[in-house]
Amino acid sequence: MNKIAIVTDSTAYLPPELIAEYDIKVIPLAVFHSKVPEQAQALLKDAANALSLDETLMAELSPVIYTHVGPGTLEIAFRRGL
Repeated sequence: MNKIAIVTDSTAYLPPELIAEYDIKVIPLAVFHSKVPEQAQALLKDAANALSLDETLMAELSPVIYTHVGPGTLEIAFRRGL
């Protein structure tokens, strides 16, 4: 039998009681960058403050992606976490 999960991103404004009651999986916000860690950190900080996020992630893009998009690229995503 398949397992069903309720999933939302970390920008949803759900009360902690609701998350606990329905075992909702909250996926954290992530910022990826290509050789601009200071800008990525600033973007992540601004997003976390504006959205009242407790958990966030930051990582550098892989060399393969970096080669195609070039330096200075910033990406905002949600990490899949089930």
